[in-house]
Amino acid sequence: MPRVFTAKSLTSDQAAQAFPLIQNIAPNLTLERWNEFVQRLTDPTGPVQTRRAGIVTLESERGYIHGLFCYTVEVDLQHGHVLSVENFIALDLIEREAAVQALFDAMEETAYDLGCHAIHVHLPEGLAAVPENRQWLLRILEGAGHAVETLRLCKHLRPMH
Repeated sequence: MPRVFTAKSLTSDQAAQAFPLIQNIAPNLTLERWNEFVQRLTDPTGPVQTRRAGIVTLESERGYIHGLFCYTVEVDLQHGHVLSVENFIALDLIEREAAVQALFDAMEETAYDLGCHAIHVHLPEGLAAVPENRQWLLRILEGAGHAVETLRLCKHLRPMH
């Protein structure tokens, strides 16, 4: 029998439960920093909510988290309001494609609910750096209607004092 996945908004109370999953794409992340990030994105009275933001998890029928993505609604020059997705991760040893598809469905539903015209997915460097993972995930994304439009680069800055 196929596994049933349910998409749910992550609350700050569940941050520790999602931490092992997020460590797969951010192994140097501390639990404290993750908790602060979750609090900032999920606090309904916080300043980031004026941009509409959150974290969506993918839970099995037993309540285990098998995937998640973080999102903000942004205004894009070409597409207008977009759901900007980061920290996309889906882990399921048995039904990997089903878990990824369930996250895609949750992304689309979230985008429609928030009045977005497009979805921008930013893949984690660690996930995209492994050629087999990159090719597999790009194939799945393209099959779901996504297309590569941009290349994002990052330069880490020294702290200013």
